[in-house]
Amino acid sequence: MNQIYQTIVLEHVKNPQNKGLKGFTNLRLYNPSCGDDLTVEIDINNSILRECNFEGIGCSLCCSSASIMTTIVKGKMISEVKRLINDFSNLLKGETVANIDDLEDAKVYINVRNFPARLNCVSAAWKILEELVENEEKRL
Repeated sequence: MNQIYQTIVLEHVKNPQNKGLKGFTNLRLYNPSCGDDLTVEIDINNSILRECNFEGIGCSLCCSSASIMTTIVKGKMISEVKRLINDFSNLLKGETVANIDDLEDAKVYINVRNFPARLNCVSAAWKILEELVENEEKRL
């Protein structure tokens, strides 16, 4: 499992998906304790998350998680995105996730809960996405 974890994380660090902002609604999160500085942007149309991109610097866990997250949620209905955010949060808390396979590569972070100092790194992009979706739903 550790080898799979390392392979997936390193692949997303070396070849991040959906990196680069395109001018959509965005939100930035800066964690001064570890230096992660991440911006996530989204474009929602007809309740579908058409675009989800990120930009930033940070540790391999932060950047790989952002890359993985964008690939998982892009093109999904907002109701599905919200469920995935909740499932990822539950995964990090050690709670049961009924549809764990829906998290695709993000499920490799299951053991990060054993390293509390790294939870913020892995969850940063997901927290930004959650706030962006909430803000967009209020606006619409």
